[in-house]
Amino acid sequence: MITGRLMTGIGASGGITLTGPVMADMYGKRERGKSLAIESFLPYLGPALSSIVGGIITQLVV
Repeated sequence: MITGRLMTGIGASGGITLTGPVMADMYGKRERGKSLAIESFLPYLGPALSSIVGGIITQLVV
């Protein structure tokens, strides 16, 4: 279990560490703020919408 958590941590840390430099290379100074805001917002959107979508699916199936 510890090995699995270690591998997960190593895999997940790459995305967190490289997001800023990759966005800086992809976007100019004017677009960079908006792109970073969208990128920072999206991980929170999934868990927020999953309960709503799950409830709708449950109502339609049952």
